[in-house]
Amino acid sequence: MSDILQYTSIDNGTVSRYIKPSFIRNGCIDLVSFDLRDRKPPEKFVSFHKVDDTDEDLKFISAISYLSFTPKQNGAIILLDVEETLEEVNDEEDDFISFREKDLPHCGMIYHTNDLTKLQEVKTTLSYLALNQFKFVKDINNNLVQVER
Repeated sequence: MSDILQYTSIDNGTVSRYIKPSFIRNGCIDLVSFDLRDRKPPEKFVSFHKVDDTDEDLKFISAISYLSFTPKQNGAIILLDVEETLEEVNDEEDDFISFREKDLPHCGMIYHTNDLTKLQEVKTTLSYLALNQFKFVKDINNNLVQVER
C-alpha cells in the first residue's frame, strides 16, 4: 500500500499543477502532464498544490508562489476543482483517482488502477477539465504586475 494513502483524503477545494512548456500543444494539456515520473524510487502520486483563495486570479498567483522553482514563462498553471474532478473521473463502482494531503499545501493525486485503457481515459478527462482553468505563467505574472500598480 502506498505511503500517501495514509494521508487524509481531499474531497473538495481547488488544486493547482505547473505544466511544462513541452507538455502544452496547441493550447491543450498533453496527457503526459499527469504521468507518474519514472524515478528512483518511483513516484507514487502526481504532485499538486491546494489553493484556498476565492478569487480566480489569486488562485493562479498562489499556485505560482507554491512552486519550489522558477517556472518558465511559456509554462502554465492549471486549476482543478477537486469535487468536479472526482465526479468526472470516478464512477459509482470504482475510484480511479483520489487526492491526498501531503504536507499541505502540497498534495498528491493517486491512481487506483493499473489498467492502461482506464488510465488513458482518466488523463484525457483531466486534460479536458484543465482547459477550463488554464493560464500561461507570463499571463499570471502580467496580472500580478497590474494588481500591484
